[in-house]
This record gives sequence, structure tokens and C-alpha cells, in this order.
Amino acid sequence: MGARISLALLLAIVAIGSFASTAGATQAKKAGPIKACVFLTYDDVISSGIVKMTSAGAAGIKGTFTLAGKGFKTTTPFTVGKNNIGLTSFPISVTSTVKITIALASTPPKTRIISVKVNPNAEINQSGCTPV
Repeated sequence: MGARISLALLLAIVAIGSFASTAGATQAKKAGPIKACVFLTYDDVISSGIVKMTSAGAAGIKGTFTLAGKGFKTTTPFTVGKNNIGLTSFPISVTSTVKITIALASTPPKTRIISVKVNPNAEINQSGCTPV
């Protein structure tokens, strides 16, 4: 009889433990609206674009930057930092418009699309940008 009680107690503890871990795992990760901007740099050899995004409450949420332009499309996964900021960069090789899609796997999912005109010959050096 004592063995049955011990077994029942063990099963109850395992059931409660697995429920608690499942409940925590499915807890919603909410994020505010995505704000984004792009700044350009030039270092005598190559022009680069740097994409900066912010979203209040998004720290730790996974997302993707998808960049599409003349002759290329690339998707880069990232995790929003503790300061609610995500960054990526891309080389600028041709004059074109780059479409940037930022997606967060939050609840509900968030997406923001921005476009920026780029020119590899523009000797522009910006020290940063303010996401809007």
C-alpha cells in the first residue's frame, strides 16, 4: 500500500512539473510595433547599409531580416537583444532600391517593410539612425 501511495505521489509530481514547464513554454511573447531605419557607410572600398530595428518588449524574441534588391535576396535570422534592438548589415554593390522585411515571432507576429535607395558610389558616412 505504501508503494502505491509513493507511486501515485511520484506520478502527480511529474504531471504537475510537466504542466508547469509546458505552460511557461507557451507563454506569449508580446512585442510593440517594429520601428526601423537604415544608415549607410563608405570606407574607400565598399558601401554598406546597416539596418536597425527596435520593438518595445521584444528582448529575446527571434526574428528575420529579409533583404531583396536588384539580383539578390537574403534572409538573416536574429534574436532581439536585451535593449530591444536588432541589427544587420548588407553590402551595396549596385544602385537600386532594397526592400527590407523585418519579421518577429511574437504573439501576434509582427512585420515591418521598409525600402531604401542605395548607391555604391555615394560616399556617405552616417553614424547611426533613429528608428521610426
